[in-house]
Amino acid sequence: MSRNKPPQNPSYYQPIRKYSESRMRVGGPGYGFVHPAPTPVSAPVSAPAPTPVSGLLLITSFEGFSAKAYEDPASSTGIPITIGFGSTRNQNGDAFKLGDTITRPEAEKLLAHQIEKQYLPSLRKIPYWSEMSDGKQGALLSFAYNLGADFYGSPDFETITRVLKNKEWNKVPDAFYLYNKASGKVLLGLARRRAAEGSAWKNNTIDEEEIKRIKEKNLSELP
Repeated sequence: MSRNKPPQNPSYYQPIRKYSESRMRVGGPGYGFVHPAPTPVSAPVSAPAPTPVSGLLLITSFEGFSAKAYEDPASSTGIPITIGFGSTRNQNGDAFKLGDTITRPEAEKLLAHQIEKQYLPSLRKIPYWSEMSDGKQGALLSFAYNLGADFYGSPDFETITRVLKNKEWNKVPDAFYLYNKASGKVLLGLARRRAAEGSAWKNNTIDEEEIKRIKEKNLSELP
């Protein structure tokens, strides 16, 4: 039996909507008229994965908060000027200068903006990123925030690049701990941070109590 097509009435079809390919039979068995079911179909929207909670906790805990801009103590020139949770530039990309101030909510908003725009795009390219737990992603986020968003694949980060590429996840905490020095000297603050990142990686999460416990350790007690 041939099937008649519905009249092509331009006013019936709304170009701003999309309809499903499913069809609805009208008139019961034997009637033979098939009409497009007027069910709007929304195209799926792939929202970016959320910022790892463990990463935010690690960053804010180890960077600390400063309402006033200050010079970089590890730099001979004092540059870059830093404020908030280790931020050196505002949302417009302008460098901070001495005398600038920021509130904690403003600093939190700036940190979230910088993580989403400057760090996560690079981190999401790391092999197996989508398979990682919040703690593993958070550890890498903290590591990148401290040492650079594009560390993966860099000549200065051969070990951690290799173990991540080969999915040798049991070796990642030790790879973190290789980067605990400044000017060739092991620094207690960096050693504690690397140990906390290693803990977040191994345990797939981290909380304030674990970070506090690690911060109380001496250098000899760390990995």
